[in-house]
Order: sequence, then C-alpha cells, then structure tokens
Amino acid sequence: MLTLDSTVVVAGQGYVSGYGSGNTIINNGLIHANQSGGTLSINPETFTNTGTLRVSNNGSILRLNFSVLENHGIVEISDDGQLVTTSLGAIGLENSLGGILQGTGTVTGNVTNTAGTISPGALPGTLVINGNYVQGSAGNLHIELGGFEQGTEFDFLDISGTATLAGTLTISLLDGFMPSTTDTFTFLKADGGLFGTFDDVINLDGSLWSITYFPNQIGITLIAIPEPGPCLLMALGALYLVIRRRRD
Repeated sequence: MLTLDSTVVVAGQGYVSGYGSGNTIINNGLIHANQSGGTLSINPETFTNTGTLRVSNNGSILRLNFSVLENHGIVEISDDGQLVTTSLGAIGLENSLGGILQGTGTVTGNVTNTAGTISPGALPGTLVINGNYVQGSAGNLHIELGGFEQGTEFDFLDISGTATLAGTLTISLLDGFMPSTTDTFTFLKADGGLFGTFDDVINLDGSLWSITYFPNQIGITLIAIPEPGPCLLMALGALYLVIRRRRD
C-alpha cells in the first residue's frame, strides 16, 4: 500500500502506481496533471482519495486506471482539462460522503454522485460529462447563478448520456445578482434523457424557484425574492428616521 500524506504533491505527467499486497493507493495530498497535452495516469487496483485530484493547463489528462475508487476529497478540473474514468465501469467516478467534483472541463466516463457534491465551475462554468450521470438520494448538485449567459455566467452541466436524478439541488446567487420572476435558466442537459427528479431544493439566499423538467433538460425560474429580514427592516427604519430628522 502506498500512502501519500497531506504534504505530498505529485505533478506533471507519467504514472502513479501502488505496490505490495492489494496494490492500493491512499491519497491525502495533491495529485495534479498539469503538463500541457500530457497524461498523468493513476494505476493501482484500489484508490482512496481524501486529498485533491486536479487536472488543468490546456488539454492535460488525468486518467484513473483502477477498478475500485472511494472519493471523499476534491476532484477539480480547469483550463480545458480532461478526467478519464472509463476504466471504472458503469459506476464511473463515484462521489462518496464528503466527495466533491468541481470545475470546468470534461469528464470522459460515467459519474455517480452517491453522497457528495457536483459543482460546475469554480466560478460559473460548464462541466461536460461524456457518459451517464447518476445522483443518489444523499447527493447534491450545486448551481451558481451570476448572470444570464449559460456556462459562463451561470453553471451548466452538459451530459452526453442519461441523467438519473434524486437528492438535492442547491441554488445560490452570486455578487448580488437578482433575476426577475420571468427569467428561466437551463442548467442541465442530458442528450440520452432524464429519469427521476430532485427530492429537495435548497436556496441559499432564501429565493424561491420553480423547476421544469423536459425530456432532455431542466430549467429553473425565479418565483419569489427573499423577504427583507428583521435586521434589514430595522436598518431601513433607522435610515428613514435619520432622513426625516434632517428634513425637520
């Protein structure tokens, strides 16, 4: 068994392989595919991630070549990077409890979000899954809205296969962005079709949304903005008194 502690950084291209009985790697550090056009392959039989797997830098590839994966850490894609999970079979990359898949780029292979979080973009962006996406009852999809342009100002999950949904959809507005009640945002598309629905919707800013499920995509429409909280009402009242006193 090979254990990489939290201070270890493996970067560039090439191979990371385990050794000994079971050929297992436990990553508590950072494995980073960052060689432009290069491939970094992880090649044990069993791999556990509680640290960070990262792929970036103009077409770099991080290839997961093993049969068993437990992801309790962070998997991050940026700068047109590609994560290849095809050797993981039907389940593909499985996000276990605490696991996060985030960023902008491409996953080639299936993704199963059992009990973790999928978050396209570090800021709003597009995450492409060239495969199927399954979200379990303990999974969470986090969508950020900061404007009206799909994939650059609000998050977009673009799936070439099927999407089977359950669990939670979390919506958050960025930098004071507030759409009107007529604005609709298509944040997920699955070319192979949609199955199931989200069990719950969490709105981090208190706004209320309507979800519309189409055969191949999902849209959300704002139906109500947050009511002013007690602190805001008190502040507005104090401001009114100050203005009135100045006028008097």
